[in-house]
Amino acid sequence: MTGDKPKVVWILGSGFSKGLGGPLLYELLTDKARIETHDQYPRLPDRRIVYDFFRNYGPDGAKYWAHAEEFLDFVDAAIEEPSSTRRQFLERLVKGMGDKAPSVDDFRKLAILAIATECSTFVDRGSLDSEAWDPYVDWAVKRRPNDAVVTFNYDQVLEKLGTDASVKHLGEETVVRPGATSSVPDSNCPIYKLHGSTTWGIDRTGGFSAFDTNEFVSLKGDPGNIFRNLIATPGATKLSQCEGLLRPLWDKAITKIRAADVIVFMGYRFPPSDSYSRRMLLGAIGGNTRPSVRIHTVLGPDVGGEATVRLVSMLKHVLEGSGRTERATAGTAPSYQLLPQPLYVEDFLTVVTPKALYGPLPY
Repeated sequence: MTGDKPKVVWILGSGFSKGLGGPLLYELLTDKARIETHDQYPRLPDRRIVYDFFRNYGPDGAKYWAHAEEFLDFVDAAIEEPSSTRRQFLERLVKGMGDKAPSVDDFRKLAILAIATECSTFVDRGSLDSEAWDPYVDWAVKRRPNDAVVTFNYDQVLEKLGTDASVKHLGEETVVRPGATSSVPDSNCPIYKLHGSTTWGIDRTGGFSAFDTNEFVSLKGDPGNIFRNLIATPGATKLSQCEGLLRPLWDKAITKIRAADVIVFMGYRFPPSDSYSRRMLLGAIGGNTRPSVRIHTVLGPDVGGEATVRLVSMLKHVLEGSGRTERATAGTAPSYQLLPQPLYVEDFLTVVTPKALYGPLPY
């Protein structure tokens, strides 16, 4: 350190938004979510067929999938493998849903749209003045240009936090959008949405489009005219999106992680199925160039549980594999610290102090 404030990278997963009502994996595509999203966005295309299909052949029916992640992966693979038995199977099942059933291609668009709306309802209904949002607003107020946010969430929580009058360096204007030239001023805290955003879309040419809040997609006629949402849902196309339109965001985020003095995992655990994110982020941490790096994990009170133990173990292997040590040796200070926090995200945001965050560093 040279006396400047340490550079902090915040890595956010679905657990970050959970305290605000954000859905987790097993809470997606439920009847409750269908009703709530229909009430919130009545002008969007009817998505009932997605919920009925998910329920009839999944958790309550034939058990072709156990949860939304497996369902999205199934649908995506069927679309990307047009000659496969899975495609034929999906076509047969969709047609069996009735005369007004969409094509399988439009069915996938509706399924992704359903996820986008579920990741938006709680944000649009939330109030920055409410008790639940208070620790998040306080955290956003404290963000500075030495911070960077890397998020895998599709929702607009960060953009909404930026609308508070006290927040100066974080918000919609600091979100780095797809495109090699997209950037934010050095005086702000950049946000990298590595799996896309609910108001991002892919146009008919395969390029990036941005939509107004709550619009999600271009609504012109039937579902066949839906522009696909740019959110990297589980499935065969996730990798192509991360390596395509979203790749410039990944490159910038990796640069930030490699230069970070402090890294905070908040509600993000490296989902086992997401090998690309695991490889890219762990590689960046292993390639971190700072003399010492301090890493906090915030996944809930049970630090002996599977999620925290697995995350900490991966981080430890990567850090020590790159030659770092956790303990001081003769004349040498520790070159990394791993600090599992027995707290929920909202707890951590409430109680963490600069000294606890940064450690014994000059700041």
